[in-house]
Amino acid sequence: MAAALTLDLRDFLLRARVLKLYRQALRTIRRAPVDARVRLGVLLSVVSPVIVHFLLAAAELRDIIRQEIEINRNCNDKQKIRFLISDGLQRLKGLDETLDMQGRG
Repeated sequence: MAAALTLDLRDFLLRARVLKLYRQALRTIRRAPVDARVRLGVLLSVVSPVIVHFLLAAAELRDIIRQEIEINRNCNDKQKIRFLISDGLQRLKGLDETLDMQGRG
């Protein structure tokens, strides 16, 4: 018998925020060009922020977003999860603005 995952209300709401961010990111990268390249400003690693400039296609962006989610899947530190959500929202906003400047609205 598999043990059921029980979440209290705060955990449930935090999980919902993570899923919402993930869905928003997937919707945003649909606007990225498939074959052309997009400039992505900041990619943060799990351990420390590293500022890098990449030229990425939409599929690569999707893979990076999924990888970031998977890396932190088993994180139980609520403060770190809230930080990652906040950081993800800022990065998503930057990508959204980049796509807007390229006329991909």
